[in-house]
Order: sequence, then structure tokens, then C-alpha cells
Amino acid sequence: MLLKKLLVHQLMGKPIIILLDHKPLSQKDGQANYVSSIIKGLSARYNVIAPSELLFRKTGIKNLGWVTRTSIVNAFLAFWLLRNINLIKYKTKFIIVEDRYVFLPFMLSIILFRNKILSRVSDWGGKYASQINFNLSILSYIFIFYGKLYESLTVKFSKGIIAPSEFVKQQIIKRNKNAVVFSYIYEPRENNIKGMNFGFLDDEHDIYCTLVGNYDYEPNADAANFILSLATNIEISDRGIKFIIAGHRSKERYGHSAKRNLQILGFVEDLEEVYKKCHIGLNPSTTLGGTSIKNIEYLVNGLFVITTPEAAEGIIESNRIRIVRREDFVQEIIGLANKLRAEPNFDKNEIKRIRQYYSFSKNSTELLKFLEAIYD
Repeated sequence: MLLKKLLVHQLMGKPIIILLDHKPLSQKDGQANYVSSIIKGLSARYNVIAPSELLFRKTGIKNLGWVTRTSIVNAFLAFWLLRNINLIKYKTKFIIVEDRYVFLPFMLSIILFRNKILSRVSDWGGKYASQINFNLSILSYIFIFYGKLYESLTVKFSKGIIAPSEFVKQQIIKRNKNAVVFSYIYEPRENNIKGMNFGFLDDEHDIYCTLVGNYDYEPNADAANFILSLATNIEISDRGIKFIIAGHRSKERYGHSAKRNLQILGFVEDLEEVYKKCHIGLNPSTTLGGTSIKNIEYLVNGLFVITTPEAAEGIIESNRIRIVRREDFVQEIIGLANKLRAEPNFDKNEIKRIRQYYSFSKNSTELLKFLEAIYD
């Protein structure tokens, strides 16, 4: 239903917002869910048009490789902007540029619609780019240069910036730019699939730890490789802990590594059903630069989180988060598992406070106030 609404071009009554996005919202990962939440929040006051969803719906490009797909989306969005100049000039209040991977339509928007641009960032340009490891050094230099360029253009030409956390917002404010926090939101779903166990519950284990992600993304792939090693080490000390790796390309990349205390689920459409059956969410990422949606998703779904300092930036302070270096993950997981065995319900009341902080109504209200404040 959400996608259908996004594809309507001639909308009545409410002012229009154009969303320039490179990723299909049907992909069902953390970032796609986050963007869908922004759209839902904006829809209370605006008609939101996401042209790329028209492309994904009418073609099969969402199944192409990331580079090919993103290149096609950039070309299509640039064409769409040129074809709909009058709609944008006279009926559109804002153009939201969704992250760094729609650079071509972003540049075109700077030329044609400079006074309408908002940016939605998931991290802060140069800092994030410097953490991504490419085997070929020339690619690293290009990506770092592009990250810093994207950061500079965002600051210079955006009327305001939507940030995922107070941490990222403060970095933006230091550059004298208006920013608002729209954190990953919690909203209970009524129609999710019930009763699925995905085959990982068994009589040999009583504590389940999970890592979720898109494993075409290098920091997630590195985290998964770390979990493979971690599972082997923990098996020696505690045979009651089981590890679950879920997400796009997990089966293809790690399916051969499954063993007694490690199961690979592959792509899961409804991750909430995985979270319901797990106790601990893991995030061993060592990439700096933004706020991890993965950690927030774990928290609002009632999991304890064990994460690195790098991945913990911008997350709400809570006793349900354990921040440790990778070398201390084994000890922390075993300690938390024993605590949960002794007191299964400890710190349960904290979940309510976390969900209130990341609630849809709170975040969407602040976002709408922000847009009204910056509109000329």
C-alpha cells in the first residue's frame, strides 16, 4: 500500500516532497525500513513522490548488482527531474536527497532547484569514507575524496539535514547547518507473520545471539567473518549459546560455515520474528562515521546489545547495551548469557523507555516541525 501511494504523480491538496533514493523500499533491510518510516511521517502533511519506486516496480533492475542498479537509478532520476521541472518548480516544497548514492540527481537539483534541497544522511561523509577498506588503494582515495565532496556539497546547498541521531546532528550543527534527528522508529506491527522459528530453535541451546545485515556491504561482511570465528571460540567454553546470521547474501557467503552452534538463515523478510526468539544482538563493526540502525533495531525489539565503541556512536544510553572491544566479545557474551539464565527478566522495564525514545509519533512530530521552521 505504501509503495502504491508513492507512485502517484498528480496528488491533490497537500504540498509535494520528492524523495531521491537509490534503494528499493521492498528490500526490507534496516535502511529501507528507516526511509519508509520517514515517508510515513511526512505523509501526514505532504504528498511524497519517490520516482525510483516507479522504476523498480516497472523493471527488474532491483535484482541487478549494486553498481549497475545504482547507475541506472541515477540516470533515471536525472531524467525524471528534467521531465518534471514544472511540477517541481511550482508544486514541490522540498526535494529530499537520500544519502550519497544519488549524486547525479543531487548535482542536477543543485543547478535547477537549489532552494528546495534537503538531505538525509546516515553518516557524516569523510569520516565514514576513510574507514572503508578497498583492496585497491586508488579506489580508497576516490571514495574518501567523494565522501568529503558529498559532505561539503550537503552543507553548502541543503536547507536542512535529517540525521539519524543526536551524535550525527551535532557534527552537522558544527558546520552551521540546520539539522533534525529522525531516529529509527519503533512501531508495533499487527500483521506480521506469527509462529515461525526458522529451524534454529533446538533443545541443545538456551541463549541465541544474532547478527543481521546486508553482506554485500563490506563492514557487515567483516562482522560476519568475525562471528564465524567467535562461534568456534565460544563453543569451547559454553555449548548452550547459538549464533544466528541473517540477511541478504548470508546464505551464499556463509552457508558452508554452518555448524552445531552457528546457523545461517539467508534473507529473512520479517526480522522481527528472528528478534523475538533471540536474546542478544551483536554488532562487532569497526567502521566509524554514523549511527548504526542495526543496534537501534535490536534494542527496540527487546534484545540486549553487545557492540563495539565504533558502532555504538549515537545510540541511546542504556544498561541493555554492552560496549566492548572485539577481543572482549567472548567474555561479554558468556557473562551476559549466564546473567540471563539466572534472571531471565532483568532490565525488562528499560525496553519501554527505549521504545518511547524511538517512537514513531515522537520522531515524526519533530520532523514535521523542523520542515515548517525552515520553509521560506
